[in-house]
Amino acid sequence: MNKILTSIAAAGMLAAPLFAVQKATDLASGQKIVKDSGYALFAYAADWDKKSKKQAEALLASPEVQKALGDRVCIMFPVYEAKDMGPIIKEQLGDPKKPGSIRVPESEQFPSLSYPAIYLCRKDGSRWASVWGDVMYDAKPAEVAKVINEFTATHAKVEPLLAKAAKAEGVEKARLLGEACEIARPASLIKSGSCMHWPENVKDQVKKADPENKSGYVTMLSHDTSGYAENNRQKPLEFIAELEKLATGPGYNTFQKQHFYALAIGLLHRQGKNSPESLARIKELAQKMKALDPKSTLGRSADIAPVVWGPDLTLVGGWKPTCIPKAGEPVKVLGAIPITAPGTYTVGFWFNGGSKGLVIRSVELRDGGKAVDKDEHRGFSGHKKENNVYILKVTSPLKNPELYCTFDMQPNDNSFGRIEVKKVN
Repeated sequence: MNKILTSIAAAGMLAAPLFAVQKATDLASGQKIVKDSGYALFAYAADWDKKSKKQAEALLASPEVQKALGDRVCIMFPVYEAKDMGPIIKEQLGDPKKPGSIRVPESEQFPSLSYPAIYLCRKDGSRWASVWGDVMYDAKPAEVAKVINEFTATHAKVEPLLAKAAKAEGVEKARLLGEACEIARPASLIKSGSCMHWPENVKDQVKKADPENKSGYVTMLSHDTSGYAENNRQKPLEFIAELEKLATGPGYNTFQKQHFYALAIGLLHRQGKNSPESLARIKELAQKMKALDPKSTLGRSADIAPVVWGPDLTLVGGWKPTCIPKAGEPVKVLGAIPITAPGTYTVGFWFNGGSKGLVIRSVELRDGGKAVDKDEHRGFSGHKKENNVYILKVTSPLKNPELYCTFDMQPNDNSFGRIEVKKVN
């Protein structure tokens, strides 16, 4: 009997997770058990979003998130809209003015951001990462755990640099702090909204240690995107040249340089009105932006911008005045057409804006120039819609699908919209 019980107990131990987060109700109880890994603060909307608390509790209870958090001390923290948060913060997280408190910036102690959110804090209470935004809207434990794991791995590279910086002085101190920030900030691109944060007062520390900017990091840490917003007093071409100069000059990290290119591309689009000259420059700048970091968000968008803003008809960019031909003249939809397997597909035209709705005559599907199917009827997509969805049937696999649309419009008619292709189940 004892052997059976021993076997059952052993099996139970094997089945139990090898990780267990530490839970605390507040900072005072958390300080008694906190380790070097620090805290995880689960913030939720307490008095205006009941779902938020359930999501936070479900994430904290999930094995994936618990494994990612390791032995961090986890604290559930309510954010109220109708109550003064000051006393609540002081009671549960400690006095923000005293060392050791869990410190969340004042602007983020109120419902201006999405909830639930997870704040990752050091043992001394300083926050180094926030998990919020897209990944938390429909919070899936595996995806949240992935973000935490990637942040943790990056954080492990940052902390040694900060430890060295604490003992260094002058330009060397500025260089170490700058390198730590350069590593941390790109991680904000992992999931929209979620981000790693620079150390507290790091800009002032670098400026004080390196007043002559010999390290170059004063420039990077002082970067303010609002300072390079479109200037109406400056000629567009001159402003674009200035942005390109900043993107190729010293002092800025990769993301900041890509941002300069993105600002220039946006200005070209607005000023050039899809002219061949402006589109050529957009393509040129987009490729330079991509070359800096092809895997970043801006790097991945480099190939899309010329398509969306180009004069051609595409599924990504939809229709626009520059791609509308003479009435009755078929126009090819450029780019990949997601119609390859046998089945029934719909092609829908959805109006986004403009002074005129789109009048459609027909939609034709071809395979390498060979006709496959065609739906010919009058459709309209404007503020009101009438027969704006076309049906195509495919009986055998397609190797080179091509889509042609025929409109009953005048060239450059002021109409904008998107084209949506779906397979009917």
